[in-house]
Amino acid sequence: MTTVFRASSPAAESAPQLGPLLELPGAWVGSGFNLIARPDKHDNKPFFLELNATRESLSFTEIGAPIPNRLITTLGYTYLSTRRRLAGDSTTGPLAFRPRHLLTLGADYTVGSLDVGADFRFASRPERIELEGFVDPRRVPVKVLDVRAGWSRGSVEFRLLVANALNYIYNLVPETLAPVRTVTLTAVWAH
Repeated sequence: MTTVFRASSPAAESAPQLGPLLELPGAWVGSGFNLIARPDKHDNKPFFLELNATRESLSFTEIGAPIPNRLITTLGYTYLSTRRRLAGDSTTGPLAFRPRHLLTLGADYTVGSLDVGADFRFASRPERIELEGFVDPRRVPVKVLDVRAGWSRGSVEFRLLVANALNYIYNLVPETLAPVRTVTLTAVWAH
């Protein structure tokens, strides 16, 4: 079932020495599987493992001209279908725990020995959860900002990471809080 192909030719031989990454530009498409555990209402068991075939795609774009490594930005968007597509499934409504929209934004800026960066993740509010009526029905979108900074000089390096900098409180699954704000300071000395 694994079919993978690329819709563009490899990068030119004059490209920088990127090793195997040189072969990535293009659109990659292939088949795979998605495994989820969902409540089993028919056999009175806690969960039922459901295996679905998927079709995945991933694309890489070659940068048109060399740029200095000062500012690097990323943008990613994924639309997830919440429609049920199982033959014989009598359950109505959208799939549980599935946000329709996933968005990621990132930026890193480097000047000399100092670098700063941030990542923002957004996931839209899930339309439905499996345990409706048994858990708190409030559902919110996920909005998380991670901030980082680093400084290096010779064999010494300091790195600061503030995960969930806005201390946004949310659940990915019912009754389970996602991580709250954490601050990590790392010092490295290499000789």
